[in-house]
Amino acid sequence: MIRTSIGFATALLLCLMIASPAAPASQHSAFVLLDASGFSDVRHAVSSIEASGGHVRHIFPNVALIAEGVDESLRTHCAVKQVYFGEFAPEDVLESYGREAWLAARAWLGSQEPAREGPTRSARAVPIPNDVLERTPSRGVSDTYYATSEYMAGTIVVGLILPECMGESCTEAPWTTQQVSEVFSEVVGAMDWWVDRAAGVELP
Repeated sequence: MIRTSIGFATALLLCLMIASPAAPASQHSAFVLLDASGFSDVRHAVSSIEASGGHVRHIFPNVALIAEGVDESLRTHCAVKQVYFGEFAPEDVLESYGREAWLAARAWLGSQEPAREGPTRSARAVPIPNDVLERTPSRGVSDTYYATSEYMAGTIVVGLILPECMGESCTEAPWTTQQVSEVFSEVVGAMDWWVDRAAGVELP
């Protein structure tokens, strides 16, 4: 099962965590806004979803979840603020819950759209033609049960840093909110590919 967890460590650091083999994407996807004071609350919400037969694909720490196989009853969970099953205005999320929730909401809404041809939308999470998936060379000490990033299985954290130059000598414009949102959504889309690739795989 693969699950991803996405959040900001700094204003421009996004963390994406993948967790072990999962069911492939389903039509019952939901966007879950959290009321979590710490990761223990997030774990509690995830455990409740999985205990009822659902699956969490992505975690945005302390902010939101993208889940499958959930129903309206999830709204009563103590760590859940709101559950969305269809379209909504991400601007409402921005106003009520902040930038991180807005980014997560836009990523989920984007994942619900059918892929479109043309330059307005990049291909989502597809491998390079004729590419070969190979494990990185052994580094000895990292070859342990906990070295999950060596295999892109289990629980993985992927960091995305968006660098900016500072000072008077800077000639590059800073990242716009729209650009950050697009990058964030495309990373979530790439992690969706890993989630689906791991569907049905049993880990020891």
